[in-house]
Amino acid sequence: MKTDFSEKLRSLAKDSAAFEELVKLFETLESENRQKQEHLQLLEKAIGNDYDSILITDLQLDNSGPKIVYVNNGFTKLTGYTREEVIGKTPRILQGPKTDRTTLNKLVSDLKEGKSFFGQAINYRKDGSEFINQWDIHPLYNDSGEITHWVSYQHDITRRKNAETVFNETEVEFDNLMEYSKRILVDIKPDGTIIQANKAFRALSGFEKAQLEEKDFSMLLSAESQSVFSDDLLNSPSKGHAHLELLSENRQFIHVEVQAEVHQLDSGDFIRLTFQNVSMQKKILETLEHRLFAENTLIGSKNEFSYELEFDANDTPMFSYLSDGFASLTGFSKTEFLHSKTIQKLFGNDLNLVTHQWNHVKNGLDKVETVQITKNDGNQIPVLHYAQLNLSAKEKGKIRISGSMVLQEN
Repeated sequence: MKTDFSEKLRSLAKDSAAFEELVKLFETLESENRQKQEHLQLLEKAIGNDYDSILITDLQLDNSGPKIVYVNNGFTKLTGYTREEVIGKTPRILQGPKTDRTTLNKLVSDLKEGKSFFGQAINYRKDGSEFINQWDIHPLYNDSGEITHWVSYQHDITRRKNAETVFNETEVEFDNLMEYSKRILVDIKPDGTIIQANKAFRALSGFEKAQLEEKDFSMLLSAESQSVFSDDLLNSPSKGHAHLELLSENRQFIHVEVQAEVHQLDSGDFIRLTFQNVSMQKKILETLEHRLFAENTLIGSKNEFSYELEFDANDTPMFSYLSDGFASLTGFSKTEFLHSKTIQKLFGNDLNLVTHQWNHVKNGLDKVETVQITKNDGNQIPVLHYAQLNLSAKEKGKIRISGSMVLQEN
């Protein structure tokens, strides 16, 4: 604790015992705040693959607009503004001459009705340069079910739009395009027949390339979603947006949000479907809401841990690093699991699910799953498991995965 602050507490305390109590109280509050910030950074990593920045505002929508209460590091990198420059300001500072008013009016209208909003428009950085901003805005609720804030996930899609312009002029295989490989994409003919699906979609659905080509896309959807797909996307692609239930290769439903765009080539028109995995985002959003706004919640290292994973010559995974939270959360000692082949003891029946997740990550796809881990006392607990490829290790010819596990509380 800083000396000047300590002296201030001493002057307010009625005696030495009260001073010691105040010191303990403020140290606890400081520790909780630091742990919450660390945990928020962990959650931000879980969506970093899809979104550049996170912005949270209060409810005010009229007059001067909503006030910014939080931005992450991604926002400052994207816009050039510091946290100090935007906290208390309105997101309207990102708007300018080319920002589409129709999109903004739709945004305000949807939020006033308590709806989520998905859209894109030209925004401006601090230096005045333009970028195309894709918004994904959701309400945050308190324990009484009342909306308290808006959280906006934002993504700079300028390069993507430029790539689409190039694509419209050439019929290239988009698996080979770096920008396209980061998104979940399917191209279909006007009758719904799949032309091609990129690696990210195949990883999401579990289908092989040959299983998808020339297949009717509606056959990958639930019965209810088939009619939505037909009415809102296939027959009216100008609507451009729908929520669907995608049936994976292992017969599991995945909730996805789909954007449709019509593209014209010399060989004929096609519809490009771009997907967001809503099932994964919902898990993250619920955890984010709880961690940010739940009252009297103590968040500490006992509820989470991070790790590094390496593979031996036989491709067997082993922990090369475990944070201190591992012992607190699981009851096991770190030495029992470091550089050893005891991983199955931790994951038990969910080992196949975790292994499948790590295989996705090896292919460059960050992934989030909810899995069960087994504690030292034999009890199983659910955790939100996020994993990504360690690119610095990849550059050295090694495969190393960085991951985090966060206790899923009821």
